[in-house]
Amino acid sequence: MNTLPEYSSIISTSKEYKTSEKSRLASRLWKKRNKERNDVYQKKWKRENKEKIWEYYKNNGRTRAKDYLETAKKWRKNNREKARAHGKLNYAVKTGRITKPTKCFYCLREKKLSGHHFDYKKALEVLWLCSSCHKIEHNFDILTRVL
Repeated sequence: MNTLPEYSSIISTSKEYKTSEKSRLASRLWKKRNKERNDVYQKKWKRENKEKIWEYYKNNGRTRAKDYLETAKKWRKNNREKARAHGKLNYAVKTGRITKPTKCFYCLREKKLSGHHFDYKKALEVLWLCSSCHKIEHNFDILTRVL
């Protein structure tokens, strides 16, 4: 179902290629087809260029709020059961005990998924939802509690 063109059909020798939409598409396509190789390269580059990364953040600012870590720590302290369930689920996925699906449970789109807990005491029982469906699910939960 992927509509991306063949990599070889994108490659061009023209000067405009380096900055064109074709070049960005070719790069995305290569990264998708060579994910493991790209991941290894990215990790190595980040290890070897920590100073560049810190310099970038120093000059350009952070993408998160400055008090993010403090806020996250406070949330974990106030929501221990939820934090424990999230940690257990993440560990189970990381170790292969649970396989994360590729499609959203509701809309069946292939997107980045997160687990939705109905009961935090059952940490490994989740619905795998995309961000859009997850937001709808939470709004529905709030509505059912109010009514």
